[in-house]
Amino acid sequence: MAIPVSSSKSASKGFLRISRSTDVAGPHDVLQTLVTVTGSIFEIWNNTTKVFSVDGVGGISFNHIHFVITPVVPTPHTEGAVYWDSSDHTLNMMSDKVGSILQIGQENWVRIVNKTGVTLTDGQVVYISGAQGNRPTADLAAGNSVNADKTIGVVTTDITNNQEGYVATFGVVNGFNTSGFTDGDELWLHPTVAGTLTSVRPTAPNHAIRVGYALNSTVNGKIMVSVHSGTDLAGLHDVYVNVVADKHALRYVNASSRWENTNQGAWLDTAQTFTTLQTFPHRLRRHDRAPGGHLHHAGRLVINKP
Repeated sequence: MAIPVSSSKSASKGFLRISRSTDVAGPHDVLQTLVTVTGSIFEIWNNTTKVFSVDGVGGISFNHIHFVITPVVPTPHTEGAVYWDSSDHTLNMMSDKVGSILQIGQENWVRIVNKTGVTLTDGQVVYISGAQGNRPTADLAAGNSVNADKTIGVVTTDITNNQEGYVATFGVVNGFNTSGFTDGDELWLHPTVAGTLTSVRPTAPNHAIRVGYALNSTVNGKIMVSVHSGTDLAGLHDVYVNVVADKHALRYVNASSRWENTNQGAWLDTAQTFTTLQTFPHRLRRHDRAPGGHLHHAGRLVINKP
């Protein structure tokens, strides 16, 4: 079946009209595509619906974009290139760093500057150490450091000294050597080897910082980054700790509505012997213990009810 197509143009309105009709019995439904040029504005219309426009200064508007779901990945790596990732079913955007490709909607990055004096390498775990030039600075994190609770994420590509780069704070990081882990392992900030991960949960006094999870076990593997920092006792909102010393204990102070550290626990390691009969209205007092851990006074213990 032949499809008749006609075109016309008008200099006064600056448009090109393309019409076509298709019907076995003859022309009846007419689809009109209208291309208009007004000054520097270029527009394409489908009947009365504008489907595309260019404003003359680089601005483009349209109803939607349909990416090819089996694309040819841009080669070489080109900053700003966006294409569909058919494996993870999302858009990929190439950054200014070769090898750093952001999966839009599935991971988050933060741009940092390296002021450590050495290269921060791909896959190392870092914490926010300060700021310079409107960028946060980062350094290697370790579970035995006082800065462990500032851990932010995992470096996505090598960042040389004095240069900027990206740290993944959430999402899947590819190309990570997971051969030392098993699928689904929780990955913790290593307590002593800065910048590395372990599948063994650190014990106190080291910080237990869960950085993420192993998604497989292979040399070229994947981890899911989702940093969760534990907290120490002093970090609890209803606890006040001031100058911790050996054998301190916590007590609740009603006047301040909080728990506070106190040295009243020190008597527990000191042998005490009664010299006179003692009564205890509410609680055992610190001079009520004898060597060997037993309370005594001539074989009698008297505790008054409140």
